[in-house]
Amino acid sequence: MRFVLIHGAWHGAWCWEKLVPELEALGHEAVAVDLPGHGLRQNERATVGSYRQAAAEVIEEGDVLVGHSMGGYVMTLGADAVPAKVSRMIFLAAGLPVEGKSMLDTFPGGGTVPGIDQYIETVESGINGPCMAFHSFPGACELLYHDCTDDDQRWAFEHLSPQPIAPLTAPIRLPNFWKHNIPASFILCTDDRGHPAPLVADVLRRRGLSTCIGIDASHSPFISRPRETAHAIDLCAQGLVEPPPGPRTAARR
Repeated sequence: MRFVLIHGAWHGAWCWEKLVPELEALGHEAVAVDLPGHGLRQNERATVGSYRQAAAEVIEEGDVLVGHSMGGYVMTLGADAVPAKVSRMIFLAAGLPVEGKSMLDTFPGGGTVPGIDQYIETVESGINGPCMAFHSFPGACELLYHDCTDDDQRWAFEHLSPQPIAPLTAPIRLPNFWKHNIPASFILCTDDRGHPAPLVADVLRRRGLSTCIGIDASHSPFISRPRETAHAIDLCAQGLVEPPPGPRTAARR
């Protein structure tokens, strides 16, 4: 089985470094994507359109998409571009677009994670203009990596890049995604300080999911619990975590 791994805000393909070998040990293939404006592609313009293209261009027939945090929105954009190729979507502490609204509009109160403002600042970042950047190492660890080792916390913080604001505030339209009703699973991080609980409940409701897998981890289980995360992804990909039998309901926009 082949997985396409799509990272969240501030991150890049680097964040999956510990997870990929664990998936390979289970007999799978994994491809980690760098979105424009992130990782090795920081000098490329980040927009909803470029995110969509970056996800869609790596998807092959039968792939399982795994989106973490903001990556949930982005993998949905990719699935909208090539819905027939996607066999399943796995939301790893991830969000789901609302038709015609921006990513930030889907957060409770139309804002961001409570308390995050004290840890980030707005900076200008070349081609991408205004970006949100973590200025506080303790703050990043508190929200994203509190259960990681000291070395892993420092490694992750040093790899973070400013998050372009433009793709977070642009409306998302998915002309194909909603009518395809691609099978989906959700992995919940039970000690998550970076992903609001109401957002989790909203994704479960709109995707018609009554069950999910829980991992006792922070918002970054691919770093703190890579083996457990790989096994959870494997179970989801096999369809072993599903709603009770019955007719599937159409995806809610």
